Formats: sequence, structure tokens, C-alpha cells
Amino acid sequence: MMTSSLPTIKRKNYAQQARDIIETAIMRGDFELGEKLTEENIAKQLNISRVPVREALRALEKYGLVEVKPSNGVWVISPDAKDIEEVFDIRALNEPYALELCFKNSPEKTIIELEHQIMDFENLLEQHGDRYDLINQDLKFDEIIFLRCGNNKLTEIWSILVPTIKIGFFHNPYFKENNSIVNNRSHREIVAVFKKGQIDTAKNSLTDHILKSKKLICESFKKEEE
Repeated sequence: MMTSSLPTIKRKNYAQQARDIIETAIMRGDFELGEKLTEENIAKQLNISRVPVREALRALEKYGLVEVKPSNGVWVISPDAKDIEEVFDIRALNEPYALELCFKNSPEKTIIELEHQIMDFENLLEQHGDRYDLINQDLKFDEIIFLRCGNNKLTEIWSILVPTIKIGFFHNPYFKENNSIVNNRSHREIVAVFKKGQIDTAKNSLTDHILKSKKLICESFKKEEE
């Protein structure tokens, strides 16, 4: 159920803007997990026609954030604890390998981009950025690793996993407070050992970080399912 009005659409790129707004509304909880979305209602709120809304929902379906059920409309995904666990297990197997490829293919550029990401996160934190922006910025660390690794299939894996990962973070009571987001981070330590050429240590630290997040998120989802 919508709890607030959607933003105003500007007079260009209607479909892309609608896609971004709907994704943000899902992550912020304005649209509930498992809620049915209707083109007509969204179009009215955005004051645009249904065509760009339809395009936006199709894009979100490809992204994995909504599900189109034949003869039954479009629904926000609603992963359970098992879904979250499987996604984080796949991530734990693949992201450390992507980091190893970064070390082999472009270590200097990877370090520069990861350090910039860490600084951007810390600047946002100092500016009291909200939880939504902080989590998005935090996940850019992992996105850089997958994009910089040079393996297109690994990049595709990240694009498949990230919607459920975001749902896990944004809809998890543990991560309601900014301090919990900061406490769960170990990015500086990972980059520090990466810079020293200790790639196995960096991979182990990254794996531990991913599995810690998995444990926190899955425990929360399991409690809600009880």
C-alpha cells in the first residue's frame, strides 16, 4: 500500500524516470513486498500515460524486482529467507573470484575506484544521508568489483543477484539505523590488504563480510516468517 505520493515526472525520459521512481518506492517500502502494481494507478500518480509506466515495469521485470503473472498483473517480488540465503551463497562464491580477477587484470584502477567509493560513502555519512542512499552507496563497492573484473558472465550474475540483495538490506529491521550499516562494513580492511598484494586475505575478508550480512539478513527474515 502506498504511504506517500510519488514524485513529479519531468518532461523527458518518462519510462526511465518512472522505472527509477518505482524502484525507489519499492526499496523505501512505499510499495510493499508482494504488492500488486497497476499501470493505471501509477500513471495517475505520476501524471503520465500508461505506456511509459508499462515500459518501466517491463524493465523492472528484467531487473528482477517485479514479477509478471499471466492474467494476474504485475507484482513486487517477495523473497523469503531461503531466497535470500541462496542469493548470498551465490554471491559468496563469485564475488571473491571477481576480486581475484580485478587483482590480475586491473589492480590499480580497482584500488582507485574502491577508495573513491569508500570516500563517497563516508562523505554521505557525514552529511547525514538517509538509509536508502547509504545502502545504495555501500553496494557500489561490490558493483565495482563485478564491473572491473573483466568477466561479463560474472557481471551478469551480479545484475541477477542485486535486486534480491537490495530487498534484503532495505527491508531488514537490523539495517534501519545508519550505525548498523557502518558497523557491518569492512571495505577499508579489504582494500588495505588488496593494496599489499595479499589477495587471498582480501578474498577471505570479503567472504566473511558477505556471510556476516547473510546471517543478519536471513535471521531477520526468518523471524518475520514465524
